[in-house]
Amino acid sequence: MQHSFLGSIRTKLIASFFIVALIPLLLLAFINKQTTEKALTENAQQTLSAAANQTTNKIDAFIDGNLNAV
Repeated sequence: MQHSFLGSIRTKLIASFFIVALIPLLLLAFINKQTTEKALTENAQQTLSAAANQTTNKIDAFIDGNLNAV
């Protein structure tokens, strides 16, 4: 009897268990990556917006101070 690479039932079972275990792990890793990327992007946008508002307020205060001095 000739055995192929995936010929024995043991090898087929091991291969199928690996596939059944790895597909959900890969799916969860992808979902985790997407969720983390979205959260980090939103956080960066909020931080940049706050910094821009603070810079705008400082420039306005500087201009108002100079106008009052003149």
